[in-house]
Amino acid sequence: MSRPRIEGCQYGKKGQRFVLLACEVCGKERWIRADNISKRCHSCQPTGENSHNWKGGRQKDPHGYIRVKLPDDSHFLPMTYQKGYILEHRLVMAQHLGRCLIRTEVVHHINGIKDDNGIENLHLTTKECHRLGYDDAYAEGFRQGVSTRDKSLEKQIKLLQWRIKELSEALKLKLEI
Repeated sequence: MSRPRIEGCQYGKKGQRFVLLACEVCGKERWIRADNISKRCHSCQPTGENSHNWKGGRQKDPHGYIRVKLPDDSHFLPMTYQKGYILEHRLVMAQHLGRCLIRTEVVHHINGIKDDNGIENLHLTTKECHRLGYDDAYAEGFRQGVSTRDKSLEKQIKLLQWRIKELSEALKLKLEI
C-alpha cells in the first residue's frame, strides 16, 4: 500500500521523501529525492570540462592504466571506448606510429609498470604473442641490450637448416641405391 501524495511531496517504498521539482534550464518537472540538491535534470547537467567533477581528462582505471579523454576532432577517435576515453599507452603508440591501432594489436609495457607510458617503455605486439609471454623474453633482452627473441629465432632457423641438410643427404643416398 503506497502512501498518499501530499502537495508536491510523496514517499517511496523505503520511506524516502520525494518532491516534484522543475529543471532550472529546460523547465521539465521530475520527481527527485528531497535530499538531492540538483536543480537540473540529468540531460541538462554539464559534462566534460564544464562539469564540477572534471579532473583534466586523465584518470586511473581500476586495473592501474591511465585513461585519457580525446577531443571530438582527434584522428584517434575510432580507437576510443566508453565516452571518448582511450588508454594512454595505446594513444602514445598510435601517435608514435602515426596511425590508429587495430584491436588485435597490444601495447606491452616493457618494465611492467602500467602507468609508465613513455614510448621507450612501450612495445607493439599481437594478442597471441602477448598471451604466450614472448614479450617478457623481449623485455629481458631489451634491458640487456640484446633481443632474446632474435637469438631464439636464430637458433630455431639453424636447427631447421641443419635438419633440411640432413634430410637432403638421406634422400640422395636413397636415390643412389
